[in-house]
Amino acid sequence: MAKQIQGGPDLTGTGQILGTASYMAPEQAAGRRTDPRSDVYAIGAILYELLVGRPPFRAETAFETLRQVQELDPVTPLVLNPKMDHDLETISLKALTKDPSQRYQTAQQMAEDLGRWLNGEPIRARPIRRVEKLWRWAKRNARVAWLSAAVLALLLVVATGSPVALVGIALERRAAVAAQKQAETKAVIARSAQRQAEHNAAEALEAQRQAQKQAAIAESARRVSDEQSALALEGFSKLVYELHDLLKNQPSLRPMGEQLLDVAVQGLQKVARPTEEAARIADHATVTAQFKLADLLLILARTQEAEERLEEALRICEGSFEANPNNDQAKRDLSLAYSKRGDLCLQTGKTAVAKKYYSKVRDLQTELARDNANVCSYQRDLGIANIRLGDVSVTLGEPVAAREYFQNSLEIFQHLAAVAPADAGAQRDLSVSYERLGKLHDEQGEPAQALEYFHKSLAILDSLAVAGARDVELRRTSSVTHEKIAQASRKINDPATAEKHFTRCLELRQQLLETDPANAVAKRDLATAYEYLGALAQDRGNHEEARDHFRKSLQLREELVLADPSNAQVQRELGVIREKLGDVSLELDDVDAALQNHRMALELREELAAQDPKNVEAQRDLSISYRKLGSICARHGNYPDARQYYRKALVIREKLVAANPQSIQANLDMAATCDKFGDLEKSVQQPETALQWYERALPILRRLETEGKFQCRPQMLQWIAEIDQKRLTCSVALRAIDDIQFALEQPREIAVEALVIRAVVLARRGLHDEVMVTSEKLLHIGSADANHLYNVACCFSLCAAAVVGDKPPEHLSSDDQAIRSRYAAQAIESLTRAVELGFKDVAHMEADPDFAAIRHELGYRQLVDRLRSLFPATLD
Repeated sequence: MAKQIQGGPDLTGTGQILGTASYMAPEQAAGRRTDPRSDVYAIGAILYELLVGRPPFRAETAFETLRQVQELDPVTPLVLNPKMDHDLETISLKALTKDPSQRYQTAQQMAEDLGRWLNGEPIRARPIRRVEKLWRWAKRNARVAWLSAAVLALLLVVATGSPVALVGIALERRAAVAAQKQAETKAVIARSAQRQAEHNAAEALEAQRQAQKQAAIAESARRVSDEQSALALEGFSKLVYELHDLLKNQPSLRPMGEQLLDVAVQGLQKVARPTEEAARIADHATVTAQFKLADLLLILARTQEAEERLEEALRICEGSFEANPNNDQAKRDLSLAYSKRGDLCLQTGKTAVAKKYYSKVRDLQTELARDNANVCSYQRDLGIANIRLGDVSVTLGEPVAAREYFQNSLEIFQHLAAVAPADAGAQRDLSVSYERLGKLHDEQGEPAQALEYFHKSLAILDSLAVAGARDVELRRTSSVTHEKIAQASRKINDPATAEKHFTRCLELRQQLLETDPANAVAKRDLATAYEYLGALAQDRGNHEEARDHFRKSLQLREELVLADPSNAQVQRELGVIREKLGDVSLELDDVDAALQNHRMALELREELAAQDPKNVEAQRDLSISYRKLGSICARHGNYPDARQYYRKALVIREKLVAANPQSIQANLDMAATCDKFGDLEKSVQQPETALQWYERALPILRRLETEGKFQCRPQMLQWIAEIDQKRLTCSVALRAIDDIQFALEQPREIAVEALVIRAVVLARRGLHDEVMVTSEKLLHIGSADANHLYNVACCFSLCAAAVVGDKPPEHLSSDDQAIRSRYAAQAIESLTRAVELGFKDVAHMEADPDFAAIRHELGYRQLVDRLRSLFPATLD
């Protein structure tokens, strides 16, 4: 994702020193080898500036600053800020020691000492004594030390060798002073009377001057207070800036950074702005510091605290903009505040709210770009605003709007990249636009076009990597593009390319998380990579491999929820991976694991939906869980529970359609639920009810097709055809109940299903002679076909179940028991014949709910045992 920043590109130019001189360790300034203790020095320099309002060393030129870093000791913080804590001074000075061996040896050690200070415990560091300071100075400045010692020795020799001369000089000096004092005394007496008179006359004037002086002192005190507040804000802001960049690029310093971050948060909360004038001066620095703090807090998975920082920044920005609506900086600050709030809403699953914020951002950025046509940063901000609006439009099912936003961003970034072809930031922004357009084409069922955009994006990212840009954000963006190429390749049935890019995506994300194990974003990205690899394995039918990938994703998702329990989005993602684990467990015939995972997903989603009843995504997720559990129940013959789950899903989806009748996703979900209900009723041979559900689903899909709203038109047309086929089957079955010849005139597939439904309906009515006529017709259609005989066996088993109905078997009459036994025997006979003709899928047979009525029959169990002995390879 392209990022909005306050300034322009900040890449280091050729020949420049890599680092900021004021924060550079002495060994680095001297060109010697650096190690983690050099980073400790940099942190110490930041802490020093936080404490006293300036870096430890700063001169007119970078060269002079580097000289000071190597040769001078920093001014003791207590001299510059007498009120500061002595232990905090000791910590900062230990970190700034010239000799690396005398510093904290790791960032963790310094973090622990800061933690002790924050908790009011004794610190480990000890103040440097004066003798030790002198000895360290002499070691660094050996030549100067020897010269100083020589001069001191010479002075001592002169002083002890000339005592008589010194006494004489002292006596002469005293005589001269006594004469001068006598003359001055006489002059004072002469002027005494004059001074007394002048004194009396000046008393009135002095009183007036005193009043004016007190007023001046008060004004001076106010100004000093304002300056000190501004200085404190500047110091805290500087700390946050440095921490943001340091933690972003050097994750190993995270423990230290978290301690200093706590100091910065406390400081920003305590610093008050005493006047409106001071507030106006400090606002920009304050809100920028709040933004940086929020970014850090999100990295550390402290979402609630991040939201508080962003709310405070937004409050300040809205006040500044209201006071000066024509000020460009006020506009830009406010747009950035809206953008940050939108980002957080998007990350926490509040997509509709995010869109409102992003729309405000785009309005402000459009004004700024129009009024500052030659300012690249304003044009870039407008491009980013379009990308963010495109993102939320995709999520909200608004592809037409998304395409317009992404196209606008592409035009802006193509222009900026052409203006500054060497600007890595402009090139990266262009790659993001290509990636977003590719993603949109992919989601609209156009994977070939999507791949063209994805490869353009990846080519830019690869060129930046070759040029030496290896920062964390670049590697993350590259991983996203590899992920998108893999997804599109998967859709065009190119599993080899998909696996290649998914694997590269996984490698990049593993590296990023290894570099920064506590980074919540890196952890989420890696969890997503495992999730996609699992889906690819499912496509290939390798369900065990898929389950392994899903379990790795699950572990990461659970860690994220534990670290940030207030984040609804990470809980939502946990529900998704639970659902996927449930699906793959079902494919592996592990029904218990499937039910466990789907029920855990349901529990999560019920909580999220209750917390935010207006959240469309949360409600939709809940309806998916109900539908999935309904399908599992239906698959295993538990039709009453299946109906209950489907009914709950239907209630939610009816509400979502009513709330947004134009929503493509809501209408598709509604059609899918009606389709599932139809399948359920068809499975229990209720053709009339099934027909009603199919006829409710079809108009929804046909309307969407007529309006051109299908994103994946071929798949949708196939779905419509399948539902229409099932509708036709039920319609034929209804007529065939009274007219068997009509069923026999239909295509074989429809005829078979219609005859099975006819037989079961007639068995329920007790018309068993008609059932036998129907079964004979069924056998005649394909008596030498193993799969057909399997269907005939299902028909007889369903007829046996129809005889029993809802009654306990022991309550059946003797005639009904005989009829049931006959149907069961015919089912086993047909199934045995199917096995003889080549049927061997014992796992499918054991899971088929149509055989529930005969599963405990001796003949059925013997047949299963025979199959298992003949075809052990079919066992899971």
